[in-house]
Amino acid sequence: MLFTPTRDTGCRYLPRRAWLLAGAVLLLPLEVGHAAGQATDTTTLATQRAAETKSKAVPLGATPASQNAGGEIIVVTAARRAQRIKDVPESISVITAAQIRSAPAQTLDNVLRATPSLNLPSINVSDNFPTNSYVGMRGLAGPRALVLLDGIPLNDLFFGSIQWNRVPIETVSQIEIARGGDATLWGNYAMGGVVNIITQAPTKNELLVSGGAGSYGTYRANLYGAYLPTPWIRLNADYGYNQTLGYDEVPEDIRRPIDRKTESFAHNFMANADVDLTDQLTAGARVNYNSTSEPIQITSKSTNYSRQLTFSGFVKQTFDDNSTLTGSAFHDSAEFYTNNTAIPSFITDNSFEYVQNSHHTPAHDIGGSMVYNSRIPGYVDSYAIGADVHETTGIDKDFLYSDNTGTIASAGSEFGGGKQIFAGGFGQISLKPIDPLYIMFSARYQYYESYDASHLGVAGTGAFASNESFSFLPRLSVRYKLDNMFAVRAAAYESFRAPTMDQLYRDVTTPTGEFLSNPNLRPEKLKGGELGFDFDLGPLTGQVTGFYNHITNVITSRDLQPDELRPGFYFGGININAGSAESRGFKAEAHYRIMPGLSALLGYTYADSPITADSTDPGAVGRQQADVPKHKFSASLTYVGPGGWSVTPELLYLSQQYGDDDHTMPINQHVVVDLTGSYPVTPKLEVFVQAQNIFNRTYIGLADGGSPPLLGEPITIFAGLRYRVF
Repeated sequence: MLFTPTRDTGCRYLPRRAWLLAGAVLLLPLEVGHAAGQATDTTTLATQRAAETKSKAVPLGATPASQNAGGEIIVVTAARRAQRIKDVPESISVITAAQIRSAPAQTLDNVLRATPSLNLPSINVSDNFPTNSYVGMRGLAGPRALVLLDGIPLNDLFFGSIQWNRVPIETVSQIEIARGGDATLWGNYAMGGVVNIITQAPTKNELLVSGGAGSYGTYRANLYGAYLPTPWIRLNADYGYNQTLGYDEVPEDIRRPIDRKTESFAHNFMANADVDLTDQLTAGARVNYNSTSEPIQITSKSTNYSRQLTFSGFVKQTFDDNSTLTGSAFHDSAEFYTNNTAIPSFITDNSFEYVQNSHHTPAHDIGGSMVYNSRIPGYVDSYAIGADVHETTGIDKDFLYSDNTGTIASAGSEFGGGKQIFAGGFGQISLKPIDPLYIMFSARYQYYESYDASHLGVAGTGAFASNESFSFLPRLSVRYKLDNMFAVRAAAYESFRAPTMDQLYRDVTTPTGEFLSNPNLRPEKLKGGELGFDFDLGPLTGQVTGFYNHITNVITSRDLQPDELRPGFYFGGININAGSAESRGFKAEAHYRIMPGLSALLGYTYADSPITADSTDPGAVGRQQADVPKHKFSASLTYVGPGGWSVTPELLYLSQQYGDDDHTMPINQHVVVDLTGSYPVTPKLEVFVQAQNIFNRTYIGLADGGSPPLLGEPITIFAGLRYRVF
């Protein structure tokens, strides 16, 4: 065994491990599970589309998805319990199943990219290197936002990135985007906010088939089925397959002989079982398996492969007073393999490459939580208390090769890894002292520790000391309803984000450079606030929200000095906590129901996100943070005809941004226009066409220094069908 824990695991840590295993019996409240109140009378694809379009416009540009008996939107992310969206004293948006179907998207990152104040790479996940698919929010680059699938974290265990192929579009009921520091309720990664993807709950036996083909060898197929053998047992499963043979991402003027089109193949399987054990006791379980392979990633010998298996389950007890006690547990196991290449020093025409380093990165996560929710008549509308805990274990095995001898030969290996534990207790109380005023206060006490860490191999430094921190994270949110048309909101919060295992333990090399992790990194801390205004003018609804965030202990990197470099390396860097940063600006979004069947969505984000202090890189101070555009504008227009046919053009504008804090890697401003249309051929069969970048704009979509600047997707056409077997 090449890697062994080097830290004493004696009596001091036995209680913590015991607590972890005991607490992991239970995570994820049911309210954050399948969408509540799904309609049960949907018989055809066309009637479902028409019904969603004719519904009354609701705040934040959403059409009803998860509703109560009065037809009001119900959300679950802001309070870890179900509540009407119009009562939420936060900036929250909902993307419905109808909007997802009308988006020109094969994966959910394309659905979310136009959402105001969300920051995602402009390269689709199928064409991007897997660990580059980050999500940030409100002027904070990733990974500073938490992504959930029915309350279970989707952020990669080791890198913090998102593998969007793990989420079948056909199973999504709605997506909730809660902005602002939400670590109070959700813990790590929720520094900028939370994206919660909620899947549909089966209400009847059904079988749905969808698939299609498009440009650049793109194919997609999905099979979804639900079976209800009794009224108290609900089963459903989904299998999806995505592939693309890729387009030329490297611009033609800098394209090398070794450059190729990125190929991507993904399989995903998810199965759920929910059982009503009694009238007041419900339990459920889920298994989710995903494998994604890029046998060619820009160059023919650059490859990567990942697989992830997740088991989760919940139990919910409802008491006679309608209070609930919900608990659940999950276990996540992931592996990532990648070969990174270089051009030998004896090759001058870029015609040959070799695998310079090969990484195998396994990681595991186990955790759970318990949450008690109750309502009290009077001033106290509701309250909740809960606790959660999880432990992540990861290791990076790096096998190195060199051409120093004139031939390609092994240069040894390095192994770095360790563990992280997160444990927290939280509470929330919602008050209605007077009818127009809604107050929500929550607080979390968070414990974090990185431990059992070591680095072995050719540059190994042995065991590392543990690092631990404690945080008190309050949040106060207030909403005052001025009248039936207008309301004002305000919130103040503190949040945190722990360093990823990639930043703590994984070193990366090139033939002449080394880029080092740092096991001594401390969590980033954030203090921020927002002031917002909601309006509901009948056909026109929306909100405007101003925000300010200040981050300390910002995780970045500094250059290695000559005396810090190992022999054979001439440049490099190391991850550090350095200085501070801010994000300030505003977000506006609106939904306008122009006429029956015709509606528009508009969104704009201004994010001024400067580095405010960095003693190791003074040149970055005052510059916009990497991967954050100052201006983002989106607009879409959807028309649904009498028979259920629809067409949606969508526009997205991003101002110039940079792939680094020093602004040496520009990502040019660009406008992309997409178009989607669908037509119900029969009550059970619908055909659709999706066209991306219809004006074939050429723009840089990614510039991270790890590869040549990469182009965003050119014009692509994808056509397919959806068929409801029964």
